[in-house]
Amino acid sequence: MARKIDSYDVIVVGGGPSGSQVAYKLAGMGYIVGVVEKKATLNGDICCTGLVSRECVDKFSIPEVVIHRWASGAKLFPPRGNRFMFSVILRR
Repeated sequence: MARKIDSYDVIVVGGGPSGSQVAYKLAGMGYIVGVVEKKATLNGDICCTGLVSRECVDKFSIPEVVIHRWASGAKLFPPRGNRFMFSVILRR
């Protein structure tokens, strides 16, 4: 059962992959963390690009075993229709 907390050190907005990881790491550092998520449950489909930078993987110590595939580039299509492409040099 969850305990009642009157105040938090940090509130993370969004319980998706990045928000959950940040909340987990901060809680592990001893902070009292709250996560605000608009969905009623955190299971099911995830609306996320799935692209996380190498810097993020390194900084938050994300285990490489959870990485499905390394990307060398991406094409992004924002709502206004201006396509954005980028590529990276892979390092491991």
